[in-house]
Amino acid sequence: MADIQLKKINDVYTKVTADQGIERELSEFFKYRIPNYQFTPQGKKGWNGFVKLYNLRTKSLYAGLLKYLFDFARERGYTIEHNSDLFLYNDFSRLEAREFLNSLNIHSRGEPVEAREYQEIGLAKAVRYKKLTMISPTRSGKSLILYSFVRYLTDCKNRRKGLLIVPTTSLVEQMYTDFEDYSSANHWPVSDRVQRLYEGFSSDLAPNNVLLVSTWQSLYRLPDSFFRQFDFLIGDEAHTFSAKQVGGVAGKCVNADYRLACTGTTHEEEVKNLMVEGYFGPISKLTTTKKLMDDGHIATLYIKSLVLKYPPLTQSIVDASAKGVSAAAAYAAELDYIINYAPRNRFIRNLALSVEGNTLLMFHYERHGRIIYDLIKDKLGNSERKLFFINGKTETEIREEVRKITDGEKNAIIVGSFVFSTGITIRNLHNVIFATPTKAKIRTLQTIGRSLGLGDDKTTATLYDIADDFRVDPTADANYTLRHYAKRMLLYYAEKFNISHYTIQLRN
Repeated sequence: MADIQLKKINDVYTKVTADQGIERELSEFFKYRIPNYQFTPQGKKGWNGFVKLYNLRTKSLYAGLLKYLFDFARERGYTIEHNSDLFLYNDFSRLEAREFLNSLNIHSRGEPVEAREYQEIGLAKAVRYKKLTMISPTRSGKSLILYSFVRYLTDCKNRRKGLLIVPTTSLVEQMYTDFEDYSSANHWPVSDRVQRLYEGFSSDLAPNNVLLVSTWQSLYRLPDSFFRQFDFLIGDEAHTFSAKQVGGVAGKCVNADYRLACTGTTHEEEVKNLMVEGYFGPISKLTTTKKLMDDGHIATLYIKSLVLKYPPLTQSIVDASAKGVSAAAAYAAELDYIINYAPRNRFIRNLALSVEGNTLLMFHYERHGRIIYDLIKDKLGNSERKLFFINGKTETEIREEVRKITDGEKNAIIVGSFVFSTGITIRNLHNVIFATPTKAKIRTLQTIGRSLGLGDDKTTATLYDIADDFRVDPTADANYTLRHYAKRMLLYYAEKFNISHYTIQLRN
C-alpha cells in the first residue's frame, strides 16, 4: 500500500490519509503564519496567527493544493495512491482554443476581435486543467477569457449552470455589458442565458440561465443547498477569495469541477495566495503590464513622483500628537495631519485642474474626498467642465452612468474612493492622482490599471503619485507615509514603469 492515499470528497476537498507520523508532517507542511497577526482582532485575543490548510481531524486538504502535496511526497520519497476520478484532465490544446475562439465571432464596440496569444493560452489551460488561478494584469482582456470559458463549458462540455463572483455590483453590470458586447455579432442571447444577482434581482434562476453573476455580499447568506446547482465556478479579482466570507462562498460550490479565478496581481503573503489556490487551483501567469505596453495593447504609463516637502515644524507637530501611543495610532495621527493640511489639499486641487484629459483623483477617507471635491467645485465656479464624486455609497446605476459619461468626455474630473479602483473600466482615462497615501500593492496596481485603456487618440496615461516628506534632515528616519511611498517605488521599478521624480516645497 502507498504511503499516502487520496480520495475525492467533493470538488472542494480531497481526503488525505497516511500513518500518524506522515499526517503530522502534512499538518506542519501546510501550516502558515499570517504576517502581523498580533495586530488582528483575533491576535489581540490570543490567536497564535497560524493557518492550517490540511485539517488533521477530518484528514481533508483543499483540492486546489494537490500540486503541493505531490511536491511534498516527492521531496520525502513518499508514494501516493489515488482514485482515477481525482485527476480527469482534458486534452485541449492552444490550437483548439484558437479555433473555438474564432468560431465565436466575438465583437467589441462593433468591431471583430482577434484573441491574443495569451488569451488563447489562458482558455486552453483553464479547460485542460479544470482548476486554474490565472494572473493577468488589468486591461489584458480577462473578461474575454471568462466569456469564452463560459461558452466552451456550456456549448461543448454540457455544463448547465455556473456562478461568476465579482467584488462589486458595478462589476456585475460591467461583466454583463461585456458579455453583451462580445455577443453582438454571434447573437448569443445574454439576457436569456445570464442572470444578475444583487439588490433588486431574484436568486431564482430561470431554466435557460447558464450563468449567475453576483457579488459575495449577495451570496454568502444563501443556504448551502443553493450552491449545489453550480457545476462550474469563476472568481473575478481572485485575491479577494483569501478573505473568510468570500472564500466561504467558493467553498460551498462542492459540485463545481471546473474552477477558474483571475486577478491582476497576487498577495505579498504566501498563505493568502495558497488559500486562493486551494479553492481554484495553481497560479499561472499569462502576461505582464510591461509586455502589454510594448505590444501596443494598452496605453504607455508615465509615473510622476511628487514628493511634497513640509515646513520645518511639521514633524514635531505630528510627533507631539502621536506621543505615547501605539504605532498604529501614530500612523493615524500622521494621516490625519496630511489630509487636513490646507496647502496640500490646495496643491492637489490645482494639480487636478491643470492636467489635460479625464482625471481620476483617488482618496481613502470620505471626509478627505469631500474636502478636495469642494475645493475643485468652488474653483470651477460656472465652468461646464464635468466633476463627479464617487464613494462606496454611490448607487451602481450612477457609477455606471459616470463611467459612460467619462468615456465620452475629454476633460472630466472624478473624485473617487479607492473602492472605485476595483475592476471598473474607464476607457478614456488620461490621469490618475493618488490624493491619499496607500501601502497596498493590489490596490496600487488596480488603480493604475484604470488608466491604461486605449481611447480615441489616447496612447499614454499618467499617474501622479504624491508622497509626503516631513524631514528637515534628509538622513533622518522617514515618516510612515514616506516609507510606504518607498515601497510603491520598488513596485513600480519591478514592473519596469517609466518614472520621473519631482520635489515640491509646500508653504503655509
